[in-house]
Amino acid sequence: MEEGDWLAGKQLQECHLNDEGITVLGIYRSDGNYVGAPRKDTYMYEEDTLLLYGREERIRELDQRGADSSGEMAHQRAVSEQREKEAEQEQQEAEHREKRKSGKPARKQANGKPEAEEMRQEKKEPDRRREQEAQEAAREGAEPDHAAER
Repeated sequence: MEEGDWLAGKQLQECHLNDEGITVLGIYRSDGNYVGAPRKDTYMYEEDTLLLYGREERIRELDQRGADSSGEMAHQRAVSEQREKEAEQEQQEAEHREKRKSGKPARKQANGKPEAEEMRQEKKEPDRRREQEAQEAAREGAEPDHAAER
């Protein structure tokens, strides 16, 4: 942080960064000390380096935010945007829960691999083949051939 930054000289609790979707994981002090998992009453000072978790675009905007009235307005916009994102996520989660309740078949993941239920079915298939081979071999009095599966 630099002189004139919106966060400089404030306690974490004053900034309400969680309302923006940002979490302060730690603070590197200019004297070399590190404050891990800072408490809400921890101050942030000029020349501190913050270790943050959140959306990249929000962190970039926060880094540019000044201590004047425009900084406070930017904070209010960020809080509003975060609430909208959270509402979207809640809607998506509700839709997902409803699909799971209705018993609709599992969809493919973004990487094209089948989701959990389909994967379980795929794992069962080789076991069924081995069972069938063993049963056939027992009827014929021979050992089952597993070499082809290795």
